Amino acid sequence: MWQGEIYNIKKTGERFWCDVTISTFDHNDFGKVWISIHTDITKTKMAQLALKRFFDLSIDMLCIAEIDGYFKVLSPSFEKTLGITLDELMSKPYIEFIHPDDRQATIHVAEYASKGIPVYNFHNRYLCKDGTYKYLSWTALPIPEEGLSYCTATDVTDQRKLQEALKQELALQSSIAKVTAALLDPTIDKHAISNIVHEESLILTDSVHGYASLIDEKGDNVAYTLTNMMGKECQIAMELQTIKFPKGQDGYNALWGHSLNTGEDFFTNSPHEHIAYKNCAPPGHVEIKNFLSVVVKGGGKIIGQIAVANSSRDYTERDLLIVRQLASIYAVAIERKELEERLVSSEQRFRTVFENAPVGAVLTDAATGAYVQVNQAFCNITGYSCKELLGLTFKDITHPDDIERQIYGLILLERGKIPVHSMEKRYIHKNSNIIWVAITFISLYIDSNQPPLILATVEDITEVKQLTEALKERELDIIEIQKKAQFGTWTFNPVSQQSEWSLELYNIWGIDPKSGPPLYEQLKDHIHPDDRQQFDDIVKESIELNKPYDLEMRICRPDKTERVIHAIGEPAVDDAGKVVKLRGSYHDITERKAMEKELKQLNTNLESLVVEETQKRRQNEQMLIQQSKMAAMGEMIGLIAHQWRQPLNAIGITVQDLKDAYAYGELNDKYINETVDVTMSQVNFMSKTINDFRNFYKPSKEKCRFDVKAAVEELLWMFEQIFKKSGIDITIETVQHTELSTDGYPNEFKQVLLNILNNAKDAITAKKESEGSAYTGQIEIIIGTDEDKNKIIVSIRDNGGGIPQHILERIFEPYYTTKGEQGTGIGLYMCKTIIETNMGGSLSARNYDGGAEFTISMGIAR
Repeated sequence: MWQGEIYNIKKTGERFWCDVTISTFDHNDFGKVWISIHTDITKTKMAQLALKRFFDLSIDMLCIAEIDGYFKVLSPSFEKTLGITLDELMSKPYIEFIHPDDRQATIHVAEYASKGIPVYNFHNRYLCKDGTYKYLSWTALPIPEEGLSYCTATDVTDQRKLQEALKQELALQSSIAKVTAALLDPTIDKHAISNIVHEESLILTDSVHGYASLIDEKGDNVAYTLTNMMGKECQIAMELQTIKFPKGQDGYNALWGHSLNTGEDFFTNSPHEHIAYKNCAPPGHVEIKNFLSVVVKGGGKIIGQIAVANSSRDYTERDLLIVRQLASIYAVAIERKELEERLVSSEQRFRTVFENAPVGAVLTDAATGAYVQVNQAFCNITGYSCKELLGLTFKDITHPDDIERQIYGLILLERGKIPVHSMEKRYIHKNSNIIWVAITFISLYIDSNQPPLILATVEDITEVKQLTEALKERELDIIEIQKKAQFGTWTFNPVSQQSEWSLELYNIWGIDPKSGPPLYEQLKDHIHPDDRQQFDDIVKESIELNKPYDLEMRICRPDKTERVIHAIGEPAVDDAGKVVKLRGSYHDITERKAMEKELKQLNTNLESLVVEETQKRRQNEQMLIQQSKMAAMGEMIGLIAHQWRQPLNAIGITVQDLKDAYAYGELNDKYINETVDVTMSQVNFMSKTINDFRNFYKPSKEKCRFDVKAAVEELLWMFEQIFKKSGIDITIETVQHTELSTDGYPNEFKQVLLNILNNAKDAITAKKESEGSAYTGQIEIIIGTDEDKNKIIVSIRDNGGGIPQHILERIFEPYYTTKGEQGTGIGLYMCKTIIETNMGGSLSARNYDGGAEFTISMGIAR
């Protein structure tokens, strides 16, 4: 018998496919004969061919995967994208081609798919033939009954790189905002600004070490932030632990002195090979794996330096550009603070004369606002006699526009929302003149049955206010000038010579937007003749050698004005490595250049954009911090009160028994000793309770090795009554042979755990209210390790109903809350910061078996 498929031709010439079965047998009349059965399978065959063509011609990556972990069918686009043959891809479980860091997430998604749940926009990294990895975005439709998943994948590697670039840009803007905020805060000096710049430069470059420095009057390079690491990472002799790098006859020493000597920024990923590496590392110094340095220039000279080292990756031109931008803000901030110091010195001379007079002091009835007592200095300020003032209220002599503002502050003070209220206000002098004063209020509770008295200290600041108003007018002029600074983006096609511009570029170049972007040759006509050839050469080099560029140049606008712009260009290549596009930005830095020559132009264009929002954010953060402190204090007092209740009862009973013993003549040495022992044991228990809670709320100053399970048990010992009161059972399970020691901050770890447990308690309480008393809240804490035994895994699971899927990815964002006015939105954000930024671990969340599961991963201490 023979069976197969054949391609036939009908009488009409039409072609068709048949499935044929042929067999033979012996016939009585004809001998050996054969019989065949033909089944028309043309439609099936054509469908198979169409499916094959669809797979073969698809640009997207199509596949059919078996639920057991193997690819069954793959489109050729897989091989084109990854460089690995289809046979190789189908010969092994697909999990072997996935980046190790993405395998666990992929396994979780595969588990969902095995249950018939579709997968949308899931990202992981796949191995390429050249050893690199590409990001793929997956959509999968599982068919559990067939044991198959039908999937599409898209290469999103370039998109992820762009996202990373945007993320880095956002981080830079955040850093600039922080430095700008410090610049505008009169309480922050230039040393503190150096610390902020240092911390932000480490974050922006993924670096471990570094410093921000200033050149002192002797020419020495003073690194205010360097001693933070001395004695910790660096085991250097004490006499060498200095914050100064002196300037010698030949300039500054070593790598950190190279840019100060040359005036040029640089980075090296091979520091041992650099010409300036000599004498870089004294005995005991941390090994320098890579290094980046940017000089800080102000007033046409070098005034400091930002240096970073030991990044987790190689430094790039992008890092150099970012630190340069941070350095420009740093320079403006330092110049501004130095100007403020001179202004403060002038103001102090003024105050020396002013403060010879005694400060005004006033006692006011909080309920009526009436003056209860005043001193002579206050009388001198207002022009009224003491007798006249005692018959008035503060409203009688306060400017009408300031009354409501003062009342609002006093209400906050009386309610305990703020400990002190300070404000500037106007008094109407007895002679009708307006007097400006700085006034500070505090509450005095003399009698608990009576409203408090308000004690106020008053200083006449009329002249200072006039000086401040003059300064504000000058600052407004500076802010208006900074608004003229512009920034725009562009793309350029080297083949068509066409460009695309953002709207701001037309303003920068002085070109009418209606005319569209100029062609490349036309654009060169707008560049200053002395800079034109350099620009043309660097653009051609970028296209020919796939090399980014960064330069400053002058342009000539059609209105004959000349501007200085900062040009950045980066090539984009196709699969063959050919540059197909340039993209970048032009930044008008004319005003910034002028600032370097004139001290009065200190603010950057970003100041006018971020100052208002920064002030609002600082006020909100201060309020949140104050509320958090008050809530923590109230919670601690409540817990201590609960813990003290039983020992206080025991002490009370002992005291009562002492009275009876005396009455009945039972007092003797033995009775007295036993009574003292019982009482002191209760007192010691109460003292231990206070110490435990005080230690819990005290931040850990340094990393130390601690036992994770012990930390969890200590936390639950302090707070278990809260959860019992809410009807919640908490269990702890430790996987056998689990290593429990890690390096980190134990108190901060407990705070993270408490925050997660409190969120679980809130979810369980809400569910209990909807389902009734039959529902029992449960929280399970499981402590184990990962497969490689390198990390401690702490899992906190609850049965509170889980987290809505549409907000699951946002719960760690700052100020994002689902609790309305009850939440601040900083709890989980701070938890993630503590675990990932401060302790080098990871914190994630997912929904699991009718509730939420938070997973903390930390390295095992070796």
